[in-house]
Amino acid sequence: MYNNIGEKIKGVAKFLSVIGIVGSIIIGTTMIITMHESISWIGLIILIFGSLVSWILSFPLYGFGQLIENTDYLVALQTSSTPINTSEKEQALKQWKTEGLITEEEYNKKIEELHNENKK
Repeated sequence: MYNNIGEKIKGVAKFLSVIGIVGSIIIGTTMIITMHESISWIGLIILIFGSLVSWILSFPLYGFGQLIENTDYLVALQTSSTPINTSEKEQALKQWKTEGLITEEEYNKKIEELHNENKK
């Protein structure tokens, strides 16, 4: 039930965003059709801004789920019982750089530290 919680949180964020967008479209369209022309612009505002707000408000929840996934990944790397050799560390760093978890500058610094560590 609580396995892969980061992925589940991200799924909930997507689901709530879709529900909010669909709800805004339905409510906005209904208001445009059923209201008098003088106030049907309120339906148009709900249609546009309701969808936009639903999408934007899903960002923090999705980001939190991503943060949990990344933390789980880092903890798994830190607590692995088998020693990691230099090539595995380089590969992990390259993957982190590709995924955007570390910058190019951080990547180069860590690679340099690894090579200096091996020279000792």
